[in-house]
Amino acid sequence: MEKIERRKIMSLKNTDIAVKNWEEKDYQLVEVQEWFEYKGNEREHAGWKYVIVLPRLRYEKVAVKVANPNGEVPFISSEKLAELGSATVTFTNLNIGMYTRTAKNSEFVSLELSAKADGISLAKEPAK
Repeated sequence: MEKIERRKIMSLKNTDIAVKNWEEKDYQLVEVQEWFEYKGNEREHAGWKYVIVLPRLRYEKVAVKVANPNGEVPFISSEKLAELGSATVTFTNLNIGMYTRTAKNSEFVSLELSAKADGISLAKEPAK
């Protein structure tokens, strides 16, 4: 009969993991979504989520949340972005981190990227 060796399982916190080598000077914006926060049963506008791609992370898509609770329109509309195809943008104080997500009745955990920034602007004027 074979002896079964027990291995020590190491627990890991998502704060122990750092996302490295993701920073770019400019980012490709591919989608704009409204961002809501829920307070009780009320849904309140909190700002906008700007979906960018990260070339250094195998073109992973990340939604960057930019707070704008009083603003009714994003700095670029979804229609204008669709017309352009994509836009090159820069962020003020961009911070990308990680969080964990588990599916119901599953032991598998996935690591997801999250991002926030203080502001966003076009990096250069689109060609006309």
